[in-house]
Amino acid sequence: MVVGRSRQYGRRLVSGRRRASGSSSGLLVGSLAFVAASLLVAASLLIATACASQGTTELGSTGPTSSTQLPVPTFVPGATGVREIVPDTTVPVDAPGQRLGVGPCPMFPPDHAFNTPVAGLPVHPSSERTVAAIGRERDLRHGFSSTVFDGTRRGYPINVVDPASSTPTDFMVSARYLYFSDGEDVPMPAVPRFEGWPGRQWDKHLLIVDTSTCRTRELLNVQPPGENDTARPFGKWYADAVVSFDLRSTGHPVGSANAAGVSMLAGLVRYDEVSSGRIHHALGVTMSDIGAGDPVWPALRTDGRSTNPDAPPMGSWFRLRSDVDTSTLGPQARVVARALQEYGAILVDTGPGITITGEPDLRWNDEDLRGLASLGADDLELVDVSSMVVDPDSHQARRG
Repeated sequence: MVVGRSRQYGRRLVSGRRRASGSSSGLLVGSLAFVAASLLVAASLLIATACASQGTTELGSTGPTSSTQLPVPTFVPGATGVREIVPDTTVPVDAPGQRLGVGPCPMFPPDHAFNTPVAGLPVHPSSERTVAAIGRERDLRHGFSSTVFDGTRRGYPINVVDPASSTPTDFMVSARYLYFSDGEDVPMPAVPRFEGWPGRQWDKHLLIVDTSTCRTRELLNVQPPGENDTARPFGKWYADAVVSFDLRSTGHPVGSANAAGVSMLAGLVRYDEVSSGRIHHALGVTMSDIGAGDPVWPALRTDGRSTNPDAPPMGSWFRLRSDVDTSTLGPQARVVARALQEYGAILVDTGPGITITGEPDLRWNDEDLRGLASLGADDLELVDVSSMVVDPDSHQARRG
């Protein structure tokens, strides 16, 4: 979902709380189908083995290969299964509590709202009512995966580029969001990975980090040349919106590629963070019922439609209660849960259930991550983050 109403600055600040922790011709046709499926599986395994032996990878934004080795195939509308070599994007951690960056770039400053722990902040007075409005029985979901289903994976891939591995590309942008979009000279990777990678599905987001400028490009509803009716006569790529965030700043552009007016990258769970044993930032989360009123900091905009006065407004900051036992979770899910207790989760968009946003990666253990479903809305509490606000029109945060 994309942006809606802007926040008014005589606003309310809200937050939430708890829950407890599963005929003969028919036979012939069926047999032939089974044999065909078996042959397809075997062929797929042989191809995968051959690709692996050549050193190709389908990791997330991190991998062992340099950006100079990126291949240069042409994007084909509707095509799936594109394999690619992904550049290394991990910044070594030099200090305790430092968030992993992307290439040589930080993932926003230490005093950015998403990089600020909230474990010591008070529970908001509206917490119980807000959690009840969400639905105490709702479980948490991981919105990132290693598994391809129907040609797609859940999650938002991060495309890491530099001038040597990208082509400046002009986008035609929707007139509705033209006032905040910058569609010129978007550094397009040779093999763009979209939301739904290896396909291009749902809101068709495209997230890019240019390591030469440490700026993001975050695009909504991306369509290649020839697909969009408006852009087709000009032979151009199309996107509803194109925005850029400075990874070294707590400032922000007027708009965004999500509904909250925040960077989509800011709250993504990445595999290398989890494999390091700690996530040092708040997680982005989507919910299906968001209040129709004004957004609350750090959100700047909203597409909320719920008329329930207790529904969480966009930007609500939730935290997994400290008394929730996470020891029975698998190693990957346990790291995510710990981040929910230390940094919490910020409501950034409309989506199904209670879904944590992240980057797809072949190294995710989906069975492990499914353990997050043992946690639910009733294990959450709404945090009062009013003491963190330095300027309501900035993402700078005051640490307690």
